[in-house]
Amino acid sequence: MTEWLESFSSSSFMPHAQCFLWQEDLLALYVISDSLIVLAYVIIPCAIVRFLRARHDIPVNKVVVLFAAFILLCGTTHLLSIITLWYPLYWLSGLIKALTGVISILTAYITWQLVPKLIIKPNLLKNQFAIHHAYADSVKHSPNAVIYTDRNGNIIYNNPAALRQDQATILGQQALAR
Repeated sequence: MTEWLESFSSSSFMPHAQCFLWQEDLLALYVISDSLIVLAYVIIPCAIVRFLRARHDIPVNKVVVLFAAFILLCGTTHLLSIITLWYPLYWLSGLIKALTGVISILTAYITWQLVPKLIIKPNLLKNQFAIHHAYADSVKHSPNAVIYTDRNGNIIYNNPAALRQDQATILGQQALAR
């Protein structure tokens, strides 16, 4: 057990930048690239959390949690790639990569299992189209008067029951009450 803990010690290994002969341009390329990737891998889960907090109708399930964990772990591997340039924490980096691999495979498997269920769910646009037509049909056939006006109070739509006049007669007139 002691040997395993000592393997995290930086004295056993050399920093990864030594392999690059400490070439500043190459180090900068790696640090900037990995930093941008880390930034993206932090922003994406934050955006998902913000979206889910705003949309209470979408349940947080294991796929969402696994996907967020996968993204954060990927970001962590890139962060450790930056750190190991100067500090040879290869065992820690390797353990995080192993955990990332397990979570990645699990996320991929569950996502793959979910695809057939998502394919058969009704299309959102079809649902919106159906809702719009059902609403328009109910307004048109309502026994009650329904009148829509623009910002200036001009009538832009009425159903047949409105004022017992047809639409062509009433369009463009001012609404009676404001």
